Amino acid sequence: NYTIYNVPNKFNYTYGYYQIRNLIAVIPGMSTLYLNIFSNGEKKFDGASNFVTFLIQGERPTSGDGSSILVDFYLDFGKLGVLFGMFFFGFFINKNENKIIYGSNNKSFSWIAIMIYFSLSIYISRSSLLLEFGNIILIFLSIKINTYINNKNTI
Repeated sequence: NYTIYNVPNKFNYTYGYYQIRNLIAVIPGMSTLYLNIFSNGEKKFDGASNFVTFLIQGERPTSGDGSSILVDFYLDFGKLGVLFGMFFFGFFINKNENKIIYGSNNKSFSWIAIMIYFSLSIYISRSSLLLEFGNIILIFLSIKINTYINNKNTI
C-alpha cells in the first residue's frame, strides 16, 4: 500500500534499477559498487525491501519491513511490470516444469533455476525474483566444474 501510494506520486519508477542490482550481485562487491555509483550509497536504495522500509518508517527505521516479488516489479516498471514480469515468470515455470516431472539427465541452467524456484515456492512471494539468481549461477558452475573434473579423471 505504501509503495502504490508513493510511487510514482512522490518517487519515480526505477526502470530496472533493482532488477539490475540483483543480477550483478552475483559478482561479489558489485552490488555495493552499483549502489555507490547510482545512488550515492544511500541505504534506502539498497534493494526494494530497504526502499519499502524507508517509505513506511522514514530515514531512521527500527526494523525491516521487507518486500515482495510484486513490489519489486512495481518499483521498477509499474503496473505493466507486475503484469508482464509475473506472466513471463509463469511462462518460464510452465515451459520447464516437465524437466522436473519427467526427469532430466541434462542439468541445464533452466533445470537448476526450476529446482531453486520450486524449493523456494513459499518464500519467493516475499522475496525478489532475481535475488536467487546468484545461487542458480553458483550451482550451475559447480555442476559444470564437477562434470569437467569427473570426465577428465575418467579418461
